[in-house]
Amino acid sequence: MQYFEVRRLTLSTTILRRMATALLLASACVGLRAQISLGTVVDMALKASPKVRIAQADLNRASAAYRQTRSAFIPTLYAGSGLGYTYGFPVGQPTLFNFTSQSLVFDASQFSYLRANHAAIQSATLALQQARQLAEEDAAISYIRLDAALSRQAAMHDAAVAADRLTAIEQQRVDAGLDAPMELTRAKLTAAQVRLKQVHLDSEVAGERAHLAQITGLDAANIATIPVSIPPAPGASVYLDNKAVPLAVQAAFANATAKQQQAVGDHRQTWLPQLMFAAQYARFASFNNYQDYYGNQGSVGGEKPFQFNNAALGMQFSWPIFDRTRKARADMSAADAAHALGEANLARDTAAEATIKLNSGLQELALRQQVAELERDLAQQQLDAVTVQASLGPANTSTPPPTPRDEQNARIAAAQQRLVLAEATLDLRQAQLDLLVATGNIESWIRSVAAPAAKQ
Repeated sequence: MQYFEVRRLTLSTTILRRMATALLLASACVGLRAQISLGTVVDMALKASPKVRIAQADLNRASAAYRQTRSAFIPTLYAGSGLGYTYGFPVGQPTLFNFTSQSLVFDASQFSYLRANHAAIQSATLALQQARQLAEEDAAISYIRLDAALSRQAAMHDAAVAADRLTAIEQQRVDAGLDAPMELTRAKLTAAQVRLKQVHLDSEVAGERAHLAQITGLDAANIATIPVSIPPAPGASVYLDNKAVPLAVQAAFANATAKQQQAVGDHRQTWLPQLMFAAQYARFASFNNYQDYYGNQGSVGGEKPFQFNNAALGMQFSWPIFDRTRKARADMSAADAAHALGEANLARDTAAEATIKLNSGLQELALRQQVAELERDLAQQQLDAVTVQASLGPANTSTPPPTPRDEQNARIAAAQQRLVLAEATLDLRQAQLDLLVATGNIESWIRSVAAPAAKQ
């Protein structure tokens, strides 16, 4: 009986261990499934971006407008019918069915309109590319900010542990009468400052996750970054290309070209002729007694039978001599073209000035990151030295060994310098991404690293 109870206890313990292992594996799998790479986030953001969809709709509209203008030279074909009862003298043409066709043969302004539509397509295409790049930059910088915030959270966790230990040490020293209460207050202040930064980082992480969830459709609570999916900083030859023209500027000049061609077409339409082709076939009805009234009309030397089949084929020529409406429309188009050209020049000058500022600011941010990195290394070396001296004990009588308070202060300083370095790196990366967008290299930079597949 005792053996059976022991055996049952052993089996129960084994089952509990296996259940605990299964739960741990399940939780680990959930954590792995939450990881998502930078490339995947960017792809999802592009598919869900409203600005990209709007730009794509604008491009579709510009393409349809070009096809509409070009189709003016293609003959149209319509079918119809004029069935109806009449009494007495017939009014109109009582046709059983009819076919009509017409097309534009010559119009000098139409070729200008075609060139205007083609330029509008170019402008819409460039605007779509710009919308894609802005969506990519938004997703990339939010992803990088989240990754940096998560790493800073780890640094602040180490600082919080050290601050709590420092407060406990100072409390003991004050209770023992070794330190003044001011030292305890200073330690509590340090701990409070660390907790404040932790709260700020928690809010930053939540905000970045919420933003990524909004632009991708993912669950904010389950978003975790894959640091190795973030490409390294691009080389100077990539984002310091002064010859690159931003897509926004290219789109603005393409739009100005479209407006200018539209103005040329409207101006030509005020004084150049237009030639149209037209054709029609109709089958007249007999139940309206149409033939009783027109059967003998126009006959020479005898009665002429009524003709039920009728066809017409010809050209229509028109030459505008005086039309103030067209003249006013041409003036409006010329004003729109001048306005669009001025906006394009303004966009070019603004972009050039912004690029110069980004280039100059990039050097300052790079030096700031270098300084922060050296300060981080120095703080870590000081922490290592304090840790080694504390472990050796009072081996050198001339130099007092570091106290536990010194060790915790060194740990807090090292964690804070890690935080400063992360912030400087993030600012530098933001400026680099802005320059990548300005030079049109943001997508190639994101794809430069084969993003590891999200772990399932």
